[in-house]
Amino acid sequence: MGCKVLENMFAASLKYMTAVTDRHNAYFALHILNHQVCLVNLLRELQDLNELDKDQWLKQAESLFVGAIHTRKERSKVPINSRPWVTRLDNKLKQSVVHLKKPFG
Repeated sequence: MGCKVLENMFAASLKYMTAVTDRHNAYFALHILNHQVCLVNLLRELQDLNELDKDQWLKQAESLFVGAIHTRKERSKVPINSRPWVTRLDNKLKQSVVHLKKPFG
């Protein structure tokens, strides 16, 4: 579905929605409350990369995503504090670029 189709179908409720997406550009053009990238899609990409490179960083990132998915499944009816998960992911991402010793860009 394109951006216009989604706006036409859900116009009144878009400002209250959190969209869980596969990172398709059309979703980010919508004016919604929050965007969340689907962890299952990210996990699939990490698993594909693991087949090419057995780096420990990838395994640890994969473990983080699997843990988040399982936590949500086990506690689907209650709010989950995202702060510890975000902190762990931030730390993992910082770790991944520190070893490069040069800035991106």
